[in-house]
Amino acid sequence: MEPIPLCGGYLILPETEDLTAYTACGSDCAAALAASAQDCAAVAEAVRERVPVGMVLECLHGPDEDISTEALIAQYKTILKQGIPDQANLLYLRGTDCFASLRCAVIAATDVSGRTMMAEVPVGQDGILPYGTDIVAAVGVLQRIGVSTVILSGETAQDIADALEKCAPYARISLGARVEAAWIEQGLPFPSAELFLPRRAEETEAVRRALRSYVPAPPVPRDHDDFLLAPDGTNAHFLDPLVDISDEIEVGSRLSERLLEAEDDAGALKLQFETEDDLVVFESHVFMLARPVCLCAEQPELLEAALRIYPGRALYDGTWPLDEPLLKYFSEKYGMIVL
Repeated sequence: MEPIPLCGGYLILPETEDLTAYTACGSDCAAALAASAQDCAAVAEAVRERVPVGMVLECLHGPDEDISTEALIAQYKTILKQGIPDQANLLYLRGTDCFASLRCAVIAATDVSGRTMMAEVPVGQDGILPYGTDIVAAVGVLQRIGVSTVILSGETAQDIADALEKCAPYARISLGARVEAAWIEQGLPFPSAELFLPRRAEETEAVRRALRSYVPAPPVPRDHDDFLLAPDGTNAHFLDPLVDISDEIEVGSRLSERLLEAEDDAGALKLQFETEDDLVVFESHVFMLARPVCLCAEQPELLEAALRIYPGRALYDGTWPLDEPLLKYFSEKYGMIVL
């Protein structure tokens, strides 16, 4: 999908019921958020269509063993099919502490819409999300499945700054921060942040004034362009393109034992799918996958179903050949890494 270009500014206007707050939209603004589909038309009119309007989608659920990945994607699709108005140029996904749920929202959005997506990701100490996902892993996945901008939020400025510094070398998309005016006034650094979203709507003007004199931190240099970033959904892994892959591991009733017996020297585990029942087994064992995985299936439909379940970026080594359009689709839709 082609991203909606932001408008050269650095301030994202937060959603608010006070439409007069949007009329102050100026050259320093990059986008404006609307709280719901019903609010998009009024916000677009208030900003006089000078910046893209983002429809906020509040994400669902934390970790829940009783709901499958596909069922959660279906819930998001039901919400989105209620209507995305023409005035919504982009979707702004936020509101969950669970990275797996956020990823399901992104997949659902790409299933039903070609809209540009921004995602807000909450971080704590050391750039770790509330349920243990590393920010590098989160950004590494999101930037390859359709998200064009990640906004980091957190309880403290230091947590956000540390997470930005940690993930910026590996980010190939825009990064931003949800901030308080006091943080900007104090000159706290937000490395490589291009966009700023006030934590509270009533602080918008104070944040705007503070940003006018803000001296940005030097950008963090890119790193590891010669390696493959292959997150497993929780941790980030950096692989040589010639990574050693294990022998095929059949996904079946003995998957737990087979994973424990897998070669220690393999950089990635190769999982083979033969039936739809394998998908159920695979989903119940994802938590055991501490190494990157290479997925293979003779039937493309089975491979796609496995890609939808796996929360990281899976490898593909060509065991069962796919035509180029399908390879491109799986890579762009699910972040699959073609070796």
